[in-house]
Amino acid sequence: MVGIRTVLIVDDDPQILGLVQKMLGPRKVNVLVAPRPSAALRICEEQKVDLLIADMSLPEMDGDRMAERILKLQPGASVLLISGHYKTRRRA
Repeated sequence: MVGIRTVLIVDDDPQILGLVQKMLGPRKVNVLVAPRPSAALRICEEQKVDLLIADMSLPEMDGDRMAERILKLQPGASVLLISGHYKTRRRA
């Protein structure tokens, strides 16, 4: 994770927040967590974030819309959107 100093994790599931935070623990990065998009936006207004890891399905707004708003505040940030839901499409 070269060049990444601060990671923001956004998920409404406390177990996922804890798991991702634990996985990043051995890395030399500052890990911030937010359970809702509004909390994530407040964090991004106050400090620099290098990487956003966010769930696609969040209360208040979905992950990609939140990411767009965060990128306006943090134009240099990278984004990783995750989901625990799997959908398949049938082809005709």
